[in-house]
Amino acid sequence: MHIQVEERVFSSIADSSGCLGSALVAGDSNLSLKKEFYPCVYIHLGSNDVQAREDVFYRRVTEVCDSIHETSPETEIVLCSILPRKKNDRRVSSTLARVFNRWIQNANTMLMDISEAIPYIRFLGYGAQKSTKSSRSQPNSKSTISTSSLNPVEKTSPPHQDEFDIADHADFSKLKLLLSNDVEQNPGPDRITFPSLNDWLEYLPEKRIDPETTDLRFCPKHLRSKLKLLLFNEDYLDMPTNKSYTMSDHLCTLDFEKIPALERPSKKRKSTASVKVTKDVEPLSVMQESKQSMYEQFSIDLIEDGKIYIQVAEEDTMICCMNDYNDSGSLRKEVYVYTTWLKQESGDYFHCTCSIYRTLFDIAHSQTLNYSNRNSCMHCTFLKCIVLPNLQIDERATETKTRKFVQEGKQCAGKDLIELSDFNGTRKFSVLAEGETKPVFLSLSHNKAKANYTVTCHNGECQSKKGHKRYLNNLNSSNLCRHLFVLKHNPESWIDLHERNATNETFLDDQLLNDETNDDAGDGDPVDTNDNFDPETGLWKYKCESSHPAAARESDMLRRNIIKRDGWNDLTLSRQADGSLKGPNFYPDMPDNTCCCGSGWLKRDDDPDYSENGKLIPLGRVLTVYTQFAPVQCDVYKRVCYNPIDDSRCELAWNEGQSESIHVFSSKTAAGDEIRWEFTSSVMKTGCTFSAYCQMKDELYRTRDPKAKFMDATVFLKWWFSWAANMNIDFRQPCDICRYEPNRLCCDGTRVGVGFRHSNFTEISTPDSSLQTQQTLHRRMDRCYLKNKPGVEKRQMIAYREALDDIARTTVAEFEPLDIPENNDRINLLMQALPEEAHQSFQRFTRGMSEFERVAYASVLKMLATTASVTSILSPEYALFLQEFLTNENLSDFEFNRQMYEMRSFAPEIRDLIAESMLNNNNILPDDINLFLVHLTNESLNLPVYAPEDATFQFGTYNPEKLGRAYYFNEHGVKLRNVRKFQIDEDRAGRNNDHDDEAMDFERCRKIYSKIQQSAPGKSNLFLWFCPDHGHCYGFHMTVAEGRKDPSASLYSHLAKPPQAVFYDFACNLQEYCLNRESGYYKNVRFFHDIFHGYSHKCSTSFRSSRLQGFESVNSEICEQFNSFIQILKKSARQMTQSHFCFYLQFFIHEWNRRKRVAYKRKISTALAGLYEILSEQTPTLASSFAVEKGQQVPPEVLPEIHHVFDFNVRGRFSTASSSNLLVSACATT
Repeated sequence: MHIQVEERVFSSIADSSGCLGSALVAGDSNLSLKKEFYPCVYIHLGSNDVQAREDVFYRRVTEVCDSIHETSPETEIVLCSILPRKKNDRRVSSTLARVFNRWIQNANTMLMDISEAIPYIRFLGYGAQKSTKSSRSQPNSKSTISTSSLNPVEKTSPPHQDEFDIADHADFSKLKLLLSNDVEQNPGPDRITFPSLNDWLEYLPEKRIDPETTDLRFCPKHLRSKLKLLLFNEDYLDMPTNKSYTMSDHLCTLDFEKIPALERPSKKRKSTASVKVTKDVEPLSVMQESKQSMYEQFSIDLIEDGKIYIQVAEEDTMICCMNDYNDSGSLRKEVYVYTTWLKQESGDYFHCTCSIYRTLFDIAHSQTLNYSNRNSCMHCTFLKCIVLPNLQIDERATETKTRKFVQEGKQCAGKDLIELSDFNGTRKFSVLAEGETKPVFLSLSHNKAKANYTVTCHNGECQSKKGHKRYLNNLNSSNLCRHLFVLKHNPESWIDLHERNATNETFLDDQLLNDETNDDAGDGDPVDTNDNFDPETGLWKYKCESSHPAAARESDMLRRNIIKRDGWNDLTLSRQADGSLKGPNFYPDMPDNTCCCGSGWLKRDDDPDYSENGKLIPLGRVLTVYTQFAPVQCDVYKRVCYNPIDDSRCELAWNEGQSESIHVFSSKTAAGDEIRWEFTSSVMKTGCTFSAYCQMKDELYRTRDPKAKFMDATVFLKWWFSWAANMNIDFRQPCDICRYEPNRLCCDGTRVGVGFRHSNFTEISTPDSSLQTQQTLHRRMDRCYLKNKPGVEKRQMIAYREALDDIARTTVAEFEPLDIPENNDRINLLMQALPEEAHQSFQRFTRGMSEFERVAYASVLKMLATTASVTSILSPEYALFLQEFLTNENLSDFEFNRQMYEMRSFAPEIRDLIAESMLNNNNILPDDINLFLVHLTNESLNLPVYAPEDATFQFGTYNPEKLGRAYYFNEHGVKLRNVRKFQIDEDRAGRNNDHDDEAMDFERCRKIYSKIQQSAPGKSNLFLWFCPDHGHCYGFHMTVAEGRKDPSASLYSHLAKPPQAVFYDFACNLQEYCLNRESGYYKNVRFFHDIFHGYSHKCSTSFRSSRLQGFESVNSEICEQFNSFIQILKKSARQMTQSHFCFYLQFFIHEWNRRKRVAYKRKISTALAGLYEILSEQTPTLASSFAVEKGQQVPPEVLPEIHHVFDFNVRGRFSTASSSNLLVSACATT
């Protein structure tokens, strides 16, 4: 703030900062003014002076005015309006600039109120506000028209001379706006009135508006709207004060993000200087706009818009059900998770079922680190920091919204059924069954295909059995799991749906049918030869003139060149007869150094042959550049030096569009990089084809000129492929986390491919003819628990297995109990078939076991009753673990509990059997159960196998163009082993493709492979591998028809170390196929059905991953999700050659992997948001280190704190560049 007078400037303002404006903010208004007469005093406030509470601002201004009036009663006080922030002020963000302008408007309104209420004060507006007084007599006036850049609004009174003396030296570099003897612009009023726009135009020197020279600041406010410029009206404020503002400036600098609020704030009060404002107003502080942390925002959103249900609330245990959040931290109102708190001797333990918590858990295990429960998600942090402190009722404490939110959630404690939400026709419930300690989610949704409502239990154990999913109409009559049983006895939650007539439902088409017929036959080039791939470098290369890589999508160079090409239009260029524009010339840039011969590229300024561009020679080459709006024809020149001898001249050729971000396909055809990025985005979003894109561009061109035409679809296809190949992408990139040794893999086939007449690939399952045929060591019935015995008919063995299955299912309440005589007959029958090691335990099972032990034993028998391999229940790797556990008698309690807990991840049924048997036998495992389990481990460990061949790089076998396959399981992408032939392949020639040996009726599963070929006969298919934990695609191979041979052969031939788990839609028979052949390679691999196909299988529950702990975060549906994504290529790929198809496929798989990588990093960042809150309290040094930029190295002094808090061995995993600082960088990002 500064005070200006007509004759001199006050120099005796006594305030600590030397600035009266600062005194307003600081609250120091003790002013000592010399008692001299000043006819008029101008008070200027800066834009930073509004950073005070409104009542404080109002009070301080009136106090200053009172001090001046007491010192000089005859002096007129002029409150000048506060100017808005400069538009190019980069010290604040656009959002904060808008907030400042809003505060300035409110402050100007208060200044106007003061001037209206106090006689000796008037308000002077600079065009942003309207004057509050129509006229006022003023001393020392002059009747001169103002030539200032901003017009005050007072029209009837003459201006002061000082109102014309404008100083433009406002210092915006300080936090406070300090004005010394120079003040903000204070122009005089406009004395000329223009009734119409023509009157104003007559007043202009040119008698018209020149877009480049006419200053719009002189345009009367009531005529601004007549110019028909966007947002340029009488309320528009964003014009500069120190330079002209033309029509071109307005069009170029218009920015919606920086335009402040245009509405004038309403008046709040009319007061005098003696009035004290006591209203409690929030302070006008920059902190109002400060960004909250992700956890703070989540907490606010949850309390404001979310729900929390404390269903279990005991002294040492609490289970809350609350809203989940997505990968970016935003609240998901329709999704709920369970968050658990346990009070233990070692401290509080927190657990959550959300995917973010699982991500933290996966980080620890993928880094081979010791997991610590301090790694908590935002749900756990909210439970710890918000719920627990507000749980107890304290009458002395103030009732807050947070406390009320927690107390309302506590009212649900002990309820067996809670309705969570009713979203999009799906109702969700939380059920706590009798005798259980953990609640379970239920969902009730409408099945359009069956015109009925379906209720589903989402408990993993229930989903591995029958009864977890029922139609609502059958809820009262069917066998139910214990959680659906609770819903059944709470009919008020679903009776309204039961009574609703399903036929009256309105069905909507959620998806458009994919039209398989299309006219896209031009999207291919069948005559193209297979010479576009270099096996030595592993890179693709399509012929073109440009050799430079494409400009990145977000690069500044591309952005500048796009803006430059946008100027190539009909306003600046002329149209040719063919509809193209005559564009600028292309020639090499002027070199910085001289030429080789020394003649030079440029003449002196005084030379008669001087040219600022040097010497350019036309090549007679006309290059057509296709832009967003028109084809532009450009002449190409070469640069030569000024050597007088023609043959000795040095020459420079044009760089074929590198500096212009243009890709030149041939000597006549080119297009900007923005065309490629636009087409790629169209493919990703809409599945656009090459011909469809060309048709769209043709229509766009013809809207400007009917003769203009985009390039032909075939030419555009070649241009795009050469452009994409010039990026030099090495597609052989593994998952960033799993690298070349994935623990879990998922695979499937899809109906995307090329016609057989355009393909020449070799089936990946074709065995190497140079290798001898191997004998098959064992078959399906040799690996199951009840094996075929010599002298016993197969039909009799089938009867044994069926009897064992019936008894087991009867015990676990899946079948109705049998009559006692019939049941005894079956028991006697089974005693003849069971191994001797199982006789004692089975006899006790039929007579003297407790109820819970019988159920646990029956669960194991049910799995053993099938013809699935014993290794599917207990793989050799885990059988060795179990054997050591059973034989070690010196296990400590801690080690025993740890191993029992670990057993839940590979054999939960065996773990339950051990636990129930010990609970009923004084914590001692009975001898008969021990003998039975030892027998199981021996069966698994003693399975004979063929050792796999050693993994050796077979260089030259990574050639997608020739072989039709590309896998990224090793750094070279090459084959490691040859596929061997086995005797069983010759024995089963012409037999059913589903099985090597038929299973029993009650467990037989089938897969109809032929349906893949139904929609597109004569076309190849794809088979792909994925990481289900992180979504990364490990590659593909082309095949005639999908079968079990594809996953078996592709994994064995390309992956050195087999994974621990494989997900496939036909996993039960894939295991049979693999163990019948490469048994040594696949012996420790566990095979599981993906969730989508698992419900249709009748085989052993050992193929269901939902029963195992540690598989909650596995996305077994990744194949189906990718299948939906890859359909964008389906139409374009039909008529492509194998070369084009493989590159096209690799390119978009690379884009898929990039997106998954970005999504996972964002998920890690969100996962650590809750952890950061805890770290901030425990380790301030570590918390401060999170301020480093993403990717910066971790300070060495912080590593010990990371090790202490995370309990992580940081150096063990963060040694590679790709994973260095993954954890801390993610925290820094958060």
